[in-house]
Amino acid sequence: PCAGHHCRAAGRAEPLSDLRYETGLMTDTNLMRISGLPAPSVYRNILAVMLSFLMTLLSGISPGHGADYREPTILGSSLPTPSGSLADVKGLIGERPPSTQLSITRHVMAFEMMAFNVSYKGEVYPFDHLRKRNSPVSYVITGERVGRTYRAVKPMMQMMTILSGVPSRRVLPVKVANFVIFSGPSPKTGSRDYCVGAPDIFEADGVIRRAALQAGPDVGAFDDCIRGQLSRSLGLSHHQDILPASLFWPTDRPGTPATPVFTTFTWSDAVLLRTLYDERLKPGMHRDVAMPLVRVIIAELLAELNR
Repeated sequence: PCAGHHCRAAGRAEPLSDLRYETGLMTDTNLMRISGLPAPSVYRNILAVMLSFLMTLLSGISPGHGADYREPTILGSSLPTPSGSLADVKGLIGERPPSTQLSITRHVMAFEMMAFNVSYKGEVYPFDHLRKRNSPVSYVITGERVGRTYRAVKPMMQMMTILSGVPSRRVLPVKVANFVIFSGPSPKTGSRDYCVGAPDIFEADGVIRRAALQAGPDVGAFDDCIRGQLSRSLGLSHHQDILPASLFWPTDRPGTPATPVFTTFTWSDAVLLRTLYDERLKPGMHRDVAMPLVRVIIAELLAELNR
């Protein structure tokens, strides 16, 4: 396995023997590792179908939805770039980042870390294609402490809609939701102290069609868990350790310098999410094609914030 936060798998698939069905819904690590496997064999395709079937049974979607955990093979469509200026968004916190070349580079590196990597057992595993949504989010909150969970989720979902342009609404029947937020003991282990979030169904075009977030009622910093995992449902699937003024800074990782714990999106977070949902970046786009565009978009956004 590769080591460190900037490693690449060099085109080699990791073995599947240590994938575990841990929490009743697939965890982010398991799903994303499968989604990044190159050139799946027949065995891996069968495994993906089995995982899709289990997922749909648990999440209230009828089997046969057509989930595909392999790397995308075609480009999907993007929603239009949000029309409002990022500089006019209210409710973001922290200082506005400068538009220097160093600042641009740091934001580009943070974006790549969040959009093309996932952590697993302390290691970082890359995948090569963008995942993002191109249709509204319908979310349902189930389990224990629904009111508390909703109070943590609502303002974050509202801000994510402003920054990404992806509409969101709360729904009640699980069967009509495409984002299930569950607070309760792990259906698999019974643990009440855990926190996982993941886009859990990808299509061949890299579009995120469903997502799940699970939090144990006794997890430390419950609200921080919810806030930190919500963005995974839109495609920013990993933390980053380049921009300290960020909701996505890994405050719980040993050896990471302490920073304030942010309770909503910072200006840097807004740049990262708005970049992902710029219509020039398509779901399914390869990293090598996307990253030059990412630099252009981030430079434009930082310039906009500093006019």
